[in-house]
Amino acid sequence: MTTIAPNGPRIAIIYYAGGSGGTTYERQIFQVLRDGSSITEHSIVGSKTCYRFLQLPVALRQLRRAVERTSSNWDLVINTLDASLVRGRASGKSVVIVHHLDFSTNRYARIYRPLQGYILRCIRKADQVVAVSEFWKSYLQARGVERVDTIYNPFDVEQFQFKLDDISLFKRRMGLEGKPIVYLGARGAGKGVDEAHRCLAGLDVHFVATGSAVDQLTGLNVQRLPVRDYQLLLKASSLAITMSTFDEGWCRNTHEAMLCKTPVIGSGRGGMGELLSQGGQLICTDFGQLRTQVAQLLADPQRREQMGERGYEFARQFTLDRFKNDWLRLIDGTLGRRMLSIAM
Repeated sequence: MTTIAPNGPRIAIIYYAGGSGGTTYERQIFQVLRDGSSITEHSIVGSKTCYRFLQLPVALRQLRRAVERTSSNWDLVINTLDASLVRGRASGKSVVIVHHLDFSTNRYARIYRPLQGYILRCIRKADQVVAVSEFWKSYLQARGVERVDTIYNPFDVEQFQFKLDDISLFKRRMGLEGKPIVYLGARGAGKGVDEAHRCLAGLDVHFVATGSAVDQLTGLNVQRLPVRDYQLLLKASSLAITMSTFDEGWCRNTHEAMLCKTPVIGSGRGGMGELLSQGGQLICTDFGQLRTQVAQLLADPQRREQMGERGYEFARQFTLDRFKNDWLRLIDGTLGRRMLSIAM
């Protein structure tokens, strides 16, 4: 087992509190590195104000404070993309995590779009950059970012084990019996849930999406579920649809469906294309073709089973142990001296 050696480096990590895929990734870095190392987390909670016009200034103030607290006395600072944009000189080395650079669906897109050149200049200044897919690694390298590696999203594969009785009880409890379940993804900006639902309306299935959306479309059961119920939903689904309309970093919803052996049809935008193609799933680049692909797959249980098995075999490689070892090797290389030890 690889660990940080005694008297190892002093590491700080900045991340946003919340439930996004990026936040989950950064929180997982802290979790896998905290044993046996001196790592400190700096969480940006964001604004609780009900006044929308104050949310951005408050978030920026918290971000600047986190950056100031990590500007000295650290061997290494792991930054979010936003932290890299406001960071000046630091006493130690810096790593920047880039999930994606498609801000078309971001609520602050009007701010990010004009800053594309500045964003890339800040990324280039980092001692090391981490992308979460080969798509974004190649994108950055093509724009002059030299020190970039890919470290994929990790998953606790053991959590995705199920009993048949668990699935049956879940369907009964949620009122999802009697016909196939089609999971439409996490309902949010750029996730393509509403567009997919409009294309598929009229199919004799249970349509379910997850997320915190309050308003509901006819025939779309929007659920905000605890983690285990969310996993049971993915397992109970005959098919998962992830038709994101922006270039994803990776797409954790897609990966989690594959861990449940549930076949996936997705847009393949950004890093999701790597996940779908290497995992033997279907890519649909045109909403106009989605209904045909879904109907054909629902009518072919043997193909669904084959896709499910192939997807699982690919998805299960991305373990927390692999993630930890990848990050430890990257830290070792970035600091330029032997900081790790191997325990047999």
